[in-house]
Amino acid sequence: MPAERLGNVFRRGWAFLALVAVATLVGSLIADAARPETQPARMEVLVAARMAGDGQYDIEVSRATASDFIVDDLGRIVRGTEFAGLVAACYSRDNESEITPGEVAAALATDRTHRGLELRMTTPDAARSVALARAAADVLAEEIDVLYPTIYEVASLSLIDLAPVPGSSSDLVLDMAIREIAAIVIAAVLVVFWDVGRRRLYAEDVEDILDLPVLARFD
Repeated sequence: MPAERLGNVFRRGWAFLALVAVATLVGSLIADAARPETQPARMEVLVAARMAGDGQYDIEVSRATASDFIVDDLGRIVRGTEFAGLVAACYSRDNESEITPGEVAAALATDRTHRGLELRMTTPDAARSVALARAAADVLAEEIDVLYPTIYEVASLSLIDLAPVPGSSSDLVLDMAIREIAAIVIAAVLVVFWDVGRRRLYAEDVEDILDLPVLARFD
């Protein structure tokens, strides 16, 4: 489809495109304003598989591969209800505040890193998020052998990061931009199909097709 003809289609449908863009923007602002504020905190644990030998290339490659498998195991364990129960008990003991395993599981998210595992706790309160992340770190450091009895035989665990994660306005702007682009693309496709359905796609070619001058348009 020539660019000029496509431009004519969008010219006829500009009001619809503008309405979609404005409605999407307003909807995004309302949705973001209504979304409850959350304050995440993260911790990252490094996993190093225990292997005989040091410094040799093939041994280090094997150590990295074995560490990845152990990280996979840990990832499954920390997403379980038993781990959430241990974290809830640790948090309640250290902070004199009760929390249920279900609340811990709802706040917890995990992500793999290079030879490590990141845990993210997200609640409306920054101090509570950090306390939960610290409790998870304590469980991983001191009680994980309850759920993974051979962990200290096959690997060593080291906490390498524990910090609150500040909210980023750039993420919010990016989300809004993605919504706007998606809405406008979908609206543009609908405008084209609407023109095709009404057989108006070639409306500007009427003079050439009929060899007659167009005196007035009603669109």
